Amino acid sequence: MGGTPDLKLSGDFHSSIRLKKKGKGFDFESKVSYVKKYVIPKYDDIFGLEPKRNKEFINEVFYPEFMQKTKKQLQIL
Repeated sequence: MGGTPDLKLSGDFHSSIRLKKKGKGFDFESKVSYVKKYVIPKYDDIFGLEPKRNKEFINEVFYPEFMQKTKKQLQIL
C-alpha cells in the first residue's frame, strides 16, 4: 500500500462507520478490515473531527436528534 488513500473512492469506509457507546462516551469504528490494519495506525484520529467542527456537529446535529429520539422513546413529545 503506497501513496495517499482515497477512503471515499469505493465508499466502503464511509458506509461502514458506526457509533458505539464506550463507557461514558462514544467511539467511532469501521468494520472494514483494512481500516484497522492500515488506516488507523497511519492516521491516528481518522474518525475524529477538528475541535470546531466537532462542537458544531454535537450542537447542530447530534444533540437535537438525540433529544428528539429520547423524547419520542420516553413518550414526552
